[in-house]
Amino acid sequence: MFEVSNELLTVELKGGEELRRQTITWRETAPLDRVDILRRLGVETLICGSVSLPVELWIRSAGIKVIPRIYGPAEDALAKFKAGELE
Repeated sequence: MFEVSNELLTVELKGGEELRRQTITWRETAPLDRVDILRRLGVETLICGSVSLPVELWIRSAGIKVIPRIYGPAEDALAKFKAGELE
């Protein structure tokens, strides 16, 4: 769940190619602070397993697309995203 996850993996893509990746540890970070971090990092799309509706609305109001209910390894989700298989 987004609100209690220990880490955030960010991947910067350009034309489907990975430019950079970064893992951020945010164990004790409150949900609103997490949304602010996403915004400051310039995150355009959040792919996650689950997120509560209020937090999802905060994320969306920050201009970030949310793709929830994606389970399994992050690398699998990233491959599907690059292939245009996640909406």
